Amino acid sequence: MNLDQKERLLSIVLNEINDAVIATEVNDCVTFMNPIAEALTGWKFEKGEGQQLNKIFNITRNDLKTKMHSQIEEEGGIDYPIDSSEETHLVNKDGNKVPVDIHVTPIMNHENRVSGRVIIFRDISEQKRMEEEKKRIQAQLIHAQKLSALGKLIGGVAHDFNNLITIIQIVAQMSIEQIGEKGSPSPDDLRQIQNAAERAAKLTRQLLIYSRTQSKRLTSFNINTTIESLLEMLHRLIGMNITVNTCLKPDIWSILANEGHIEQVIMNLIINARDAMPDGGEITVRTENVILSEDDLNSYSPMQPGKYVCLSIIDTGIGMNIQTRRRIFDSYFSNKKKGTGIGLSVVYDIVQGLRGSINVQSEEGKGSTFQVYLPVDSRKSKKYENQEESTTGLQGDEERILLVEDEDTLCRSLARILRQNGYNVYTASNMKEALNIYEREGQAFHLVLSDIVLPDGNGLDLIDRLRLLRPELRVLLSSGYSDSKWYWAEIRKRGLPVLDKPFSIPNLLKTVKETIQIQNEQATNI
Repeated sequence: MNLDQKERLLSIVLNEINDAVIATEVNDCVTFMNPIAEALTGWKFEKGEGQQLNKIFNITRNDLKTKMHSQIEEEGGIDYPIDSSEETHLVNKDGNKVPVDIHVTPIMNHENRVSGRVIIFRDISEQKRMEEEKKRIQAQLIHAQKLSALGKLIGGVAHDFNNLITIIQIVAQMSIEQIGEKGSPSPDDLRQIQNAAERAAKLTRQLLIYSRTQSKRLTSFNINTTIESLLEMLHRLIGMNITVNTCLKPDIWSILANEGHIEQVIMNLIINARDAMPDGGEITVRTENVILSEDDLNSYSPMQPGKYVCLSIIDTGIGMNIQTRRRIFDSYFSNKKKGTGIGLSVVYDIVQGLRGSINVQSEEGKGSTFQVYLPVDSRKSKKYENQEESTTGLQGDEERILLVEDEDTLCRSLARILRQNGYNVYTASNMKEALNIYEREGQAFHLVLSDIVLPDGNGLDLIDRLRLLRPELRVLLSSGYSDSKWYWAEIRKRGLPVLDKPFSIPNLLKTVKETIQIQNEQATNI
């Protein structure tokens, strides 16, 4: 290959590579530019040939400029990678800055002297964008981890808090019964302790809503009571320029759902309504009983004809067009500047999971109405909410109970209550103690009442080991909090009874008596 052929081959290579290339003479006059260099600098080679390099190749790094104009024979080349502490930008002909990665190499003549330079540079805008995106994602992951840690912290606090609340409640109730109306201190003072404990329990439940760590068990409850307990927190969430009105049907039917999930539904819909009223307005929360016939339901509805409670959230906000209405329950869809697109999809999933339905009515400029249809508890209603709790008829008949609770004060208080109400109680603070007592007493227990979370294991493991010895053993679990979804999945699967902390004395005695009297049908299948 002769010299002309080599030059033509070199020219083809330099013009086809993806890097920008500029060559200069020793006096820094430009002698070559490939098409990529033309595109990045904004200079055509015809206009740039013979021009000084610093006119064509204008960069922001002063230290690099100095080094490029110095003798670099000893250097063997200058390499400025993109992770340099100071970024390098090329200022093109139009004055725009482009981040670049640069390598400068001297051209040596036959006398081994510098006769020029070759500057190879690359646009790293996309690479920088990807780096920034990576940093953003990492920051989001770190933030998510912090939120997860916060959720666990809240849950842990709730566990201890519920233990303390339970102690306050039962000691206060015991004192009221012992003192009577004529004793001292005043029963009214002790009732205030009870009321404070009940309010603290509601606060704990609200903390668990935010951390989403409540159990997923379905219970029967009055949605009006749930709404009223949330109102104080909702007022703090929505601000001073929005008014919340309630229209709650007094004789509302009880629904069968997870109360924590329904609280999430209410809060997410209220927050959505708030965001639709940046300049203020009104939100109306309404409940009513409805009976839906087959004619009221379309073929796509998951609901069955029957009784439902309808929860309506009505706002006077900006409303939605038809395109937005069609997508509002899509995951990650949001028409808000700071929206995540998760809140309404969570609402939809919860309602669908209950085989309920949610309807939306909205027009631009005319506000929105969300109607949530929730299934009524078809079981016989026991309406304990508005009745004075009593221990009458809840006493035991010398049945033997193994109580497993690691909170010492709570354990002693629970044992005292059960003993005063006719039960023989043995106490243990962990799995090992419980197993030793169980074997020592010849497995002669009518009931094992155990906390789910134990220092050396969990209540489910304890039950498994005890039922290996006696499959028909009746058990009752108690819990203030558990951060493991596996616990609740297993509890639901096995149909095990759970007593949620904090609980009252009548509630404790009633649950214990029912658990002892009713044989657990699944006990022998575990």
